[in-house]
Amino acid sequence: MGAELDPGPVLARLAARGSAVVFPTVVAAEAPLRFETSDGPAAPDLVIAPLLAFDRAGGRLGQGGGHYDRTIEALRSGSKVFVIGLAYAGQEIEAAPCEPHDQRLDAILTEIGYTEIRKDI
Repeated sequence: MGAELDPGPVLARLAARGSAVVFPTVVAAEAPLRFETSDGPAAPDLVIAPLLAFDRAGGRLGQGGGHYDRTIEALRSGSKVFVIGLAYAGQEIEAAPCEPHDQRLDAILTEIGYTEIRKDI
């Protein structure tokens, strides 16, 4: 959407390597996103999060609805999940304003490189 980097090439590469690719669905305005396959609900172990801006500490600014924050929090409460922010390098800012409910990214992937933030997962 808008200034968000198209995840299509990354998703195609993951699918070509045999990964199951599932897409999020908005269930309700204040609910976590739901991931489903043809077999039913899915709990991904990798989430590619769109964003408008990011910082090197894993802070992320999204579209403002909180969907990804709620979703990542719910996924992290039940299992390990690795969250990669997908962005253009020019979307990096010095410090993203973060509130207590904001979920940090584990890594950032831009058109010029990959930066892993959390290595303890």
